[in-house]
Amino acid sequence: MKRHQPASDISWTRDAIIYQIFPDRFARDSQQPKLGSGFVPWGCKPTAHGFMGGTLRGITEHLDYLLDLGVNLIYLAPIFFASANHRYNTYDYYRIDPRLGTLADFQTLLSRAHVNGIRVLLDGVFNHCGRGFFPFYDVMERGPASPFTSWFFITRFPVNAFGRFRYRGWQERPLMPILNLANPATRQYFLDVAAYWTNQGIDGWRLDAVTDVRGHQFWKALWQKVKTINPSSYMVAEIWAPGRSWIRDGQFDGGTNYVLRQIVLDYFIHGSISTRKFVSRLSKLLRIYPWEKTLAMVNMLGSHDTERLYALARGNVLRLKLAMLFQFIFPGIPAVYYGDEIGMKGGKDPDNRRGMEWDQRKWNHELWNFTKQLVAIRKSLPMLCEGDWSVVQVLSDQQCCLFLRQTQRTFVFILIHNDDHPISIQIDISPWVGKTVRWLEDQLTGHTFKCEQGKVVLSDPGPRSGMILTPVKPAVV
Repeated sequence: MKRHQPASDISWTRDAIIYQIFPDRFARDSQQPKLGSGFVPWGCKPTAHGFMGGTLRGITEHLDYLLDLGVNLIYLAPIFFASANHRYNTYDYYRIDPRLGTLADFQTLLSRAHVNGIRVLLDGVFNHCGRGFFPFYDVMERGPASPFTSWFFITRFPVNAFGRFRYRGWQERPLMPILNLANPATRQYFLDVAAYWTNQGIDGWRLDAVTDVRGHQFWKALWQKVKTINPSSYMVAEIWAPGRSWIRDGQFDGGTNYVLRQIVLDYFIHGSISTRKFVSRLSKLLRIYPWEKTLAMVNMLGSHDTERLYALARGNVLRLKLAMLFQFIFPGIPAVYYGDEIGMKGGKDPDNRRGMEWDQRKWNHELWNFTKQLVAIRKSLPMLCEGDWSVVQVLSDQQCCLFLRQTQRTFVFILIHNDDHPISIQIDISPWVGKTVRWLEDQLTGHTFKCEQGKVVLSDPGPRSGMILTPVKPAVV
């Protein structure tokens, strides 16, 4: 018998702008006592084991910063009790890690975020757990007599979690035993976990290591459970490759768009592909998912699993800004990894998880101001949030391309110039918007360009820059 699908309405995500926070590294709070042993100085070189002391109160105290930036959806990396600073090795799924705070602290953060128009996603790590998770600990202690042996993939007894561990661990790591979600008791436990936190008032889930879970049944059941409680919950799958079989109604609303990230890096940061290849790969990407799913994909350029964008660009701010510009105009939800907006540096994990820099003298203010501008522009132009996507023109020799985002009511052209040499090009926009448009205005600079019979000359956009061009009413010019 086919299971009834609950209602789902994530229309609120159309104008969402995500800000990912790694909780231990975002901010300490003003009420913290002096930190003792077990903590390292804020801003020191990150390690796999050191805690810097970021807290949920610290995030709450810095909501004004996020409001100033303009983001409206916080994605929190794991916050449940665990032994590692990344907390992907969860010990207790019903308990906030005491180093981060209490349930009351979380409820305060959630309440104040909501009052200020900011929603909150939690990170659900249901593919694997930590060695301190009580069912796994019971297996270590009691061996074959434990009622939890079927919760894991045990290969031999006795289980030795610190030697030859004799069970399947995520990426062969004993730190994180893989959970058997095909086992009914295991599956029900995690469905109840998701229900508990959804009932706390969160706005959705980012689900970790989705494709590592065998089959789709657990994710279908999770969708059913969460959407029944809150139809507007936003369900995001962590995927690194095209995932049409995962990103569909009844499983996930959207996914992490690492495929787009690689295309953007190849073109803007590394310069390893031509403009024509860039456009071709984008077109192929846009054919993978239904349009509604494309609009719900998370378009990030950095995360806790990648090198910092500033480091990849080797400090080339022009390349970095153009990549960010494209991120904010492409279909989907732009996501900023904490600190990228101020040019934080960082290599591979764990160096990409440095303590947030709160000394404004050390910020890259050009990036900060540009990120704020991109956020404001996106929020002011609905066509960037839900408009159709078209390729208008590709000038491969000049490393230049023009795109169109269009709704039934209005439109915006986006010019991308990925080269150091100045250009001046004439574009015929009449096949797309007719010949009645008289002026176009660049939302980035305020410059206006006259249109005559559907043709417009775009002169000197500057090296490695772009334009976001909207129609201007004649009375305004």
